[in-house]
Amino acid sequence: DRKRGKSNILIIDDEPLVRNLIRDVLQSKYVCETAESAENALRILEKSKFNLVLTDINLGGMTGIDMFGEGTIESAIGALRVGAFDYISKPLDLDHIEVAVERALEHHSLLVAKRLHENELEELVKQRTEELIYLSYHDSLTN
Repeated sequence: DRKRGKSNILIIDDEPLVRNLIRDVLQSKYVCETAESAENALRILEKSKFNLVLTDINLGGMTGIDMFGEGTIESAIGALRVGAFDYISKPLDLDHIEVAVERALEHHSLLVAKRLHENELEELVKQRTEELIYLSYHDSLTN
């Protein structure tokens, strides 16, 4: 499925019913993997890349915020700065989950496209700068 262009989503929740419900709602459109704890999710994240991670805040041991910081307001703000995009409240609204996932993936896609465009622009500026430096020291008539 990953080869067919489906986005990869990691779903982290310590409640099997919730975890499996979210997976069941999303798996027709996305490749979904699940984790029952933050610790298990971190092991999965070491081996695989995901377009999106959905995590419960309260996971028993380590919290969803602890995975990305220290569990403080500052770390929550930091999580937003490094890519946290939205939240889904419980009790779950299945329609909201689908819309939030679509929005988050679209946002991710736009960020990737922006990064690629910025890299292309940087390379173009580098090439043009090298050309200008060359032209500033070389005369095309006398070489």
